[in-house]
Amino acid sequence: MGQVDEAEEAVSQAAIGLKTSWHDMAGSEALIRALIAERSQRTSEALFWIRVYRALSPETIDPVPSFFR
Repeated sequence: MGQVDEAEEAVSQAAIGLKTSWHDMAGSEALIRALIAERSQRTSEALFWIRVYRALSPETIDPVPSFFR
């Protein structure tokens, strides 16, 4: 149970950090990090960033990025 709690805490902290730094682009940043990790054959890190993306609130993950408006 301890490892699961630590993993969830890491995801939560990463999501908070991205929201603080990237604001409305936090979701995009998480996906970019996942892509870079996947392309570097770091599958577990890519999955981590996907979990961070999913943890971000719907307000942060805008389905229509600001550059398309």
